[in-house]
Amino acid sequence: MIEVQDHDSAMLECSSQTSLVDSVTQTNSEELCPPGERTFHDEHRAHNLLNGFSKLYKNQEFVDVILCVEKTEFPCHRNVLAVSSPYFMAMFSGNLAESNKEKITLQDMDSLTLSLVLDYIYTGKVILTEETVQNVLSAANLFQLLSLREGCADFMMSHVTVTNGIGVYFFARAHECDVLALKAKEIINSRFGTLCGQQEFLSLPADKLVEIISDDDLNVAAEETVYEACMEWVNFDLPSRLKNVAEIMKCVRFANISSYYFCDKIDHNQVKGELTLDKIRYYHMLKNRQSEVDLNLMPRRGMAYERGVMIVSNPYTEDVMKKYNSMEMLIPRTGEVVHIAKLPQSLYTPAIAVTGDNQIYMAGGAVRKINYRGSVTTEGISNNLHLFDQTSSSWTSKAKMHMSRSQFSLVIVDGYLYAIGGHDGTETLSSMERYDPCTNTWTLVAPLFRPIRFMSAVSHRGKLYVMGGEEKGAVCKDCWRYDPIEDMWNKIPSMATARMLAGCVVFRDKIWIVGGNSAVSERWYKEYLPEYCVSSVEIFDPQQKHGRLGQSCQIPLCGAGLVKFGETLLIVGGEDDKSWMAGMCWLRKIRIDLYGARELNSRL
Repeated sequence: MIEVQDHDSAMLECSSQTSLVDSVTQTNSEELCPPGERTFHDEHRAHNLLNGFSKLYKNQEFVDVILCVEKTEFPCHRNVLAVSSPYFMAMFSGNLAESNKEKITLQDMDSLTLSLVLDYIYTGKVILTEETVQNVLSAANLFQLLSLREGCADFMMSHVTVTNGIGVYFFARAHECDVLALKAKEIINSRFGTLCGQQEFLSLPADKLVEIISDDDLNVAAEETVYEACMEWVNFDLPSRLKNVAEIMKCVRFANISSYYFCDKIDHNQVKGELTLDKIRYYHMLKNRQSEVDLNLMPRRGMAYERGVMIVSNPYTEDVMKKYNSMEMLIPRTGEVVHIAKLPQSLYTPAIAVTGDNQIYMAGGAVRKINYRGSVTTEGISNNLHLFDQTSSSWTSKAKMHMSRSQFSLVIVDGYLYAIGGHDGTETLSSMERYDPCTNTWTLVAPLFRPIRFMSAVSHRGKLYVMGGEEKGAVCKDCWRYDPIEDMWNKIPSMATARMLAGCVVFRDKIWIVGGNSAVSERWYKEYLPEYCVSSVEIFDPQQKHGRLGQSCQIPLCGAGLVKFGETLLIVGGEDDKSWMAGMCWLRKIRIDLYGARELNSRL
């Protein structure tokens, strides 16, 4: 039990017989008054006035309205209620029927709660207990008594536990007590493994369960805990909840569940309702196509790993010692950039590919040397291939490519690496070669239709797609698809805009092409500075074999990294004709309809 006091009401513990001399204070602000005048301020006036109202209420003197709850009547004063509560001010000053009634009945409230609220209105104090505080807070919210609401929320803050955390969280959300809701949510997230088996959790309606299990901050070591909690919730009332299985399971991050667990426990579970597992099964069976599957990959807070975006050989880093020769990881959740390892040599525009087993390959690139004065020289084009060893944080050399390449694309298609086009230091290349990790060998395969560099390339369902690029001093908008089984290229519909150095990724079973540089110039040939960056976005449907325009970026840019991150797209870095954009841009509010994305939100 605790007593809540409204300090704004100036409830001072002093005798009502305080002398006039003690209750009068002269201000020191005579300079604010005209000559010959002085401000008089009675410090105890507010207390005495409230004390007087309290006596009138207690003695039922001069009352002019009666509040009725259940079978109990509370004689009150309209002016006191109105000046204390916007709710009563609106009731008595408007054209409502209650404005002239002698007796007013209040619904959905018990007599004890109203008695405590009136105690607060007339005295500025109220005694709260665990049994009464929620009802008093609800009434304070109704009557818009904000100080009382805050006092109740503060009381509840010290009484939130694992057993009542869920109820307190949704209660606080409903009454706009944000600090209390945050406190309760922290307990829910940190103790999820304990509370998910309790009655309060098992009795949740489906929409409230979805809100809890959708949170990135659930402190669980394995996603299997979330799945099992959901199944326990379903089985608690199976007949009525079977229809909710598909909705609930959308929030389970099956990409973070062990493939063995999925096979043994989930795939054979008969309690599925309308849940279909084809996409999840596809994800766990074909690791090198995982990037094509739209599952939520984000780890929860309690998991032992973090997903990030690799930044390799960044020529724009402010640290001269890391320029061209470092690999870093951007953690989009926090914006932090973590140094991972040095490169085996300083390189400009090497190509990077990551396998479904999280193996990082780096190939080619222009070899750069930086002397002690900071000047940079180019010493040829590399044909090396390196694999990053995550255990030792070092690079392992693999078989060299047949051709030295820079400004090319490296794409993984069903476990094989494909090095496409590029420049060998003398001329632009049309050749393509394939690397087999099992035999550590490169094989030349069908070349491109024409020599090309700075293209965009991506794999989708066992095929390789190449879009745009620079050829013979011009930027093209042509697109091609390569079939590894037939070792054959086929022309597919062109893009609406010619572009090179465009971001490219598979998202929601479509190929997204973002930004790029649409034309060459003298500055481009001399310094690789783009002057014709575009902001347009194109979305190609490989199944229907046609493209459409998406929502444009807020700014034109080229050379940006485009990755699928969680359930959205993330643009990292990029440049235009003025500067390098050292920031991130999130694609949000995705609509699965004809128009694709609604907007691009930047965080630079």
